[in-house]
Amino acid sequence: MKQQNSAPQGKKPAKARRKSREEIDQEARERKRQKKHRGHAAGSRANGENQAKGGKSSGQAKDPRIGSKKPIQLGVTDAAPVAKQHKPKSEKPMLTPQAELDMLENDERLDGLLERLEAGETLSKEEQSWVDAKLDRIDALMEQLGIAWEDDEEEEEEKADDLMRLLKGEFAAAKGYGSRNEWASFAPSASATTPQGVSMSEQLIDWDLALIQKYNYSGPRYTSYPTALEFSEAFGEPTFLQAVARYPERPLSLYVHIPFCHKLCYFCGCNKIVTRQQHKADQYLDALEQEIIHRAPLFAGRLVSQMHWGGGTPTYLSKAQISRLMALLRGNFHFNDDAELSIEVDPREIELDVLDHLRQEGFTRLSMGVQDFNKEVQRLVNREQDEEFIFALIERARALGFTSTNIDLIYGLPKQTPESFAFTLKRVAELSPHRLSVFNYAHLPTLFAAQRKIKDADLPSAQQKLDILQETIASLTGSGYQFIGMDHFARPDDELAIAQREGKLHRNFQGYTTQGDTDLLGLGVSAISMIGDCYAQNQKEPKRYYQQVDEQGNALWRGLALTRDDCIRRDVIKALICNFQLNFADIEQAWSLTFADYFAEDMGLLAPLAKDGLVEISGQGIQVTGKGRLLIRNICMCFDAYLRQKARLQQFSRVI
Repeated sequence: MKQQNSAPQGKKPAKARRKSREEIDQEARERKRQKKHRGHAAGSRANGENQAKGGKSSGQAKDPRIGSKKPIQLGVTDAAPVAKQHKPKSEKPMLTPQAELDMLENDERLDGLLERLEAGETLSKEEQSWVDAKLDRIDALMEQLGIAWEDDEEEEEEKADDLMRLLKGEFAAAKGYGSRNEWASFAPSASATTPQGVSMSEQLIDWDLALIQKYNYSGPRYTSYPTALEFSEAFGEPTFLQAVARYPERPLSLYVHIPFCHKLCYFCGCNKIVTRQQHKADQYLDALEQEIIHRAPLFAGRLVSQMHWGGGTPTYLSKAQISRLMALLRGNFHFNDDAELSIEVDPREIELDVLDHLRQEGFTRLSMGVQDFNKEVQRLVNREQDEEFIFALIERARALGFTSTNIDLIYGLPKQTPESFAFTLKRVAELSPHRLSVFNYAHLPTLFAAQRKIKDADLPSAQQKLDILQETIASLTGSGYQFIGMDHFARPDDELAIAQREGKLHRNFQGYTTQGDTDLLGLGVSAISMIGDCYAQNQKEPKRYYQQVDEQGNALWRGLALTRDDCIRRDVIKALICNFQLNFADIEQAWSLTFADYFAEDMGLLAPLAKDGLVEISGQGIQVTGKGRLLIRNICMCFDAYLRQKARLQQFSRVI
């Protein structure tokens, strides 16, 4: 409390002047100096009255700070005093987003509660709130790190001078590529036959190491021509509708994209959303329902002959959600009785009874991602799985009447060696799937954040990858599989192998197919359609997909209307990449042109490849040789007009 100043009686007391903060601080410093000179310890309690007698007027108000234990500011400043921060004894270091994500992904309590949820148990309100908060944080961290949603269109960046080498025909081997005599043909002789009695001449592959190294530069995979790099946002709904109306009698193929995954595979570059919140799938199905309702009437007169669910992980959906989506599709599209229905499954995220449910819903084909049977490799890419359960899944699928099974493998993963991958190939041969896909892992950590978890030092060398590929081809063809092309194999009695031998194989955004005369309608986030002579792609970001479907009923983002030249070159490239041969007369009759005149420049680019033995050119057409089959992408690039217009090879992955 402030003390009253003494004043002579009869006079009105004068109003005390309020001292400034600076004056008060100055007086405090002076008092402290006086105290120290008298021998008082700094901060000791001094009698305020005694100090007043030592030179202060009795009418001066007592400074409340005298005798206080609080520290007195020694510097002169206009800033307000800062409250003292009490630092805890052991302050935890700030976690980086990646470190926090790693910690959450390995949280034992969270894993335990999620297992209880997946088993059908109802958690307490406190437990459920805690789980929801943790999962929301995981989603936020993944989005922050760029691994919740990744785009598989962007690929390896390479040197632009690869294009100039192609255009100039300068295919001299780079240093260190070795002698051209260093090659071996490991395929069975042309007269050999498989156990099924099919000639092995269709599988002939000559492994020429020097040529493989020489031509191992970047190039498109040609799931389409022109490639998705040519898509433009100027492509709009009116152009899409015109394309739909152009071929109203064509059968329809459906592709449905389910982007969700429970866990992140470090090698993956697919369009995906990693989350454990199952309700997000319901939100996605709500949007899909709106898209289906608005798109289906455009194809009212067409029959669906083929449908594929890809992802992500389509079996992320519960059985009830699978049934809901199938009911939506069957209720809005007309399916052939013998329509081919296929789905991708993750052996880590499926139970045997789900296969029963899929079969009841009409699915006839399964594609299963195995990647590698080696436990160390699985651990390093965060994809650990039960080998015995994979065998049980294949056995159950056959028992249920699935007509085709496909196994996906990847070579080039961390700690893989030719010897370790030979074990995987041995186990795959025991599974005996109808088809196999063996993909080359492209390590692009600058594009795909998840791949940053893979150490460069753990990856096999370029030579080891080639050794693995060579062993893979030798092992699979030796087991009776036919090399379809690129990275695909099939049993000789599979329809893909038969179609290739008959020159009737086709290729689209879903890969190799026997149904080339169909239009493809893509549904869901990032899905691509091939309608008539147009390509169209949906929004690839979930938020934009949801918003546009809600506002417009469709999610069209970008596309391309093909020119006549695009269509001609598409036919040429498709014939080469699917059937390893091209008949000039087929192109001339279909497009009323003279092949030699129209493709004079292209044939000039092909000449060096013919000289190296990749193709044989005659007056009737082009035949891809055993040496050229592994390098089919390079052969097709000679007919790609867009590669001659722009130096864009750097935007594709290497061919091998």
